Amino acid sequence: MSLSDKGAKEGEAIQIKPQELRIRLRPNSVQKLKVEFRQAVDYPIDLYYLMDLSNSMADDKAKLAMLGNKLAAEMKTITTNFRLGFGSFVDKTVAPYVNSHPDKFSTERVSGNLIGTVELQVEVSGMIRGYYDKLGGIIAPNDERCHLDKKGYYTMSSELDYPSLSQINKQIRDHKINMIFAVTSDQVFLYDKLSKRLAGSSTGKLESDSSNVVDLVRQQYDKITSAVEMTDDVDETNIRLSYYSSCLGYHKYQLHEDLVKFYRQFTLPEPVTFEVNLEYAFCPQEASERRRTFHIFPVGLHDQLTIHLEMMCECDCEKPENGEAFSPKCSGGNGTFECGICNCNAQRYGKECECDASDTDPFLEVKGCFNGDDSRPCSGLGKCRCGRCFCDPRANPDEKIYGKYCECNNYSCDKKDGKICSGPDHGVCDCGDCKCMKGWKGEDCSCRDSIESCMGPNGEICSGNGHCDCGACVCSSEEQEYFGTYCHDCATCPGMCGELRDCVECFITYQKNPARNCSACASLTIWPIEKIEVREKEKLCSFEDEMKCRFTFKYAFDQDNQLLVWTKMVKECPEPVDLIAIVSGVSGGVVATGLFLLMLWKLLTVIHDRREWAKFEKERLMAKWNQGQNPLYKEVETTYQNPAYGGTAKSMEFTE
Repeated sequence: MSLSDKGAKEGEAIQIKPQELRIRLRPNSVQKLKVEFRQAVDYPIDLYYLMDLSNSMADDKAKLAMLGNKLAAEMKTITTNFRLGFGSFVDKTVAPYVNSHPDKFSTERVSGNLIGTVELQVEVSGMIRGYYDKLGGIIAPNDERCHLDKKGYYTMSSELDYPSLSQINKQIRDHKINMIFAVTSDQVFLYDKLSKRLAGSSTGKLESDSSNVVDLVRQQYDKITSAVEMTDDVDETNIRLSYYSSCLGYHKYQLHEDLVKFYRQFTLPEPVTFEVNLEYAFCPQEASERRRTFHIFPVGLHDQLTIHLEMMCECDCEKPENGEAFSPKCSGGNGTFECGICNCNAQRYGKECECDASDTDPFLEVKGCFNGDDSRPCSGLGKCRCGRCFCDPRANPDEKIYGKYCECNNYSCDKKDGKICSGPDHGVCDCGDCKCMKGWKGEDCSCRDSIESCMGPNGEICSGNGHCDCGACVCSSEEQEYFGTYCHDCATCPGMCGELRDCVECFITYQKNPARNCSACASLTIWPIEKIEVREKEKLCSFEDEMKCRFTFKYAFDQDNQLLVWTKMVKECPEPVDLIAIVSGVSGGVVATGLFLLMLWKLLTVIHDRREWAKFEKERLMAKWNQGQNPLYKEVETTYQNPAYGGTAKSMEFTE
């Protein structure tokens, strides 16, 4: 039938579809059902207002009488098919709950409209106020019957205990009731707790004089009708119903947490859809128990989906004459092998009847397959059966997954050169960690557990300049940075030039003369280069051979402290001596030197003479002489007169 709105009577409106299903299902198979629900417009409502008529509620009773018409008018805005009832109650009429003095009864009026289901609500209200039946000596369990006399009085109040919460829940489900607890603010917290234990119930805050009762009823009604809670009456653990719903505007179904089957905040007349997964774990032994009828329904409404389940537990091949009872194929006789599968005996389940239901709940068994906070059963690498993990096989037969939760394997360990744990001769992988063989260590078992390879030429471990790790020297860099296979080299150390000289020279010669034997240097790798450029941590070496030819090479150590050598393949030899050129050069040099010295002497002599002459001229010019006659000066001409000469005087004179 299609969804429909109001009808003349309650139940004529169709709010859920489908309304009836017949399902044939095999054990451990899941049948998905689509259940559509829509809140009917103008759906009939019966509002029964139940009130405590103790003396403390006198003002509330008067206020309700004043607001009765308003409450009815407000409810008619919700639906035209509305009925309003009123009931009252007091506590059990035995001490200490009431004052039994005759004068107290004369003024009390009691409604005669109490019905069986409402009587249970009355009893609950009395219980929640905190009165305990032990004080009145009433210990007989409530029998869930009405017990009203012709005048409407409850006759078993002083004989039967208050109903339990489970009894109230049963009546709520059977009679499709929604309960609203209207209590004062100091009681809201307590009744909130109670409403969580009662299906379809809610709590509202009532003013001390009940003046807000109309608004409270309307608010709580809107709250109830804005959410739908789907439930069922399945009362056995073999049948399991899982509920999913899709929110408005979304098409993805979500499983309700803790199987609380709610759909909130839908709007009329929008339909909402629930997806229900139906399954059962095993077939009952009795054929009469293989047909079940149960209902799925919204809490507080009479609409329901009736499901007739037929458990498919037999095929032609399942007939007794065709089955192998207590078959060894079914975990050593724990079931009957028929139709290619195991039909398990009582209290056994699983593909091969390997699980014992007396030890493990079929629906809770998966809990034993979770490893701590891991949200995946069996770590996502296995299947959970009987509360135990059965790990998945690997395509590679050498690879295994194992462990209680399939958390271990033998293939996810560290690798070296593509080999797990550096190969089977170095170690084996166990639960993600390498277990190294003797003589090996490290995360991937690639390190030698020995110091022999770290012994330097001087007999010390790493030449005393480092420590041995993984069969190799780790050089110290505190005082001075050392490097080399045995930490024997540093920036200021003499180095290995002398040790490498013969091998490098042999390598250069071998390229030109392959007949030369260089087998002693076979462990040394030398790289030829055209030009040598020395970088950081590289050392330059240069030597002359017997022909005075120079060859140059360099060496360094890589990150693994392996020695690397590079050399120029061409020796640098001196040119042949040219004697003629040397003699000519020397002779020319001597002559040139002599001429140069002669010219230099001449130049110096001239310079000296000129300086002396200049000095003389200067002294001469500066000299001052007297005007007297030099006594040593003698005139050029001297005249002598001979006194004995008698001639004239003039003729007797001569001049020298």
